[in-house]
Amino acid sequence: MPNQSEKIDHLLNDIEVNCDPAIGSRACTRFSLDCLTLIRHKLTPIAEEGLAVATAYLEGRAPLEVVTGALLKCWQYLDEKHKHAPTSDAEVSVIRAVMFPLHAQKNPG
Repeated sequence: MPNQSEKIDHLLNDIEVNCDPAIGSRACTRFSLDCLTLIRHKLTPIAEEGLAVATAYLEGRAPLEVVTGALLKCWQYLDEKHKHAPTSDAEVSVIRAVMFPLHAQKNPG
């Protein structure tokens, strides 16, 4: 019988195979933002700002330039505060998780 980690891996694989939305698609971005909203209480201020920008852009309340600016702020923050931290670092991971939908909106292809 598969353990919990294997069950999650199988579930994620099923989602990827059966759904397969394009990375920049509205469905994929909405899914990413919904997941991030579930952990909003764990987000750092820079990640919260990025989430707000990605949400505003998806809802048509912010221009693409704001998305570009938020993405740049996230990269600068990581470069200044976590230059040598591993990608598994919790703060780095949460910022990179917010960067995913930002980047996807900026480069939907």
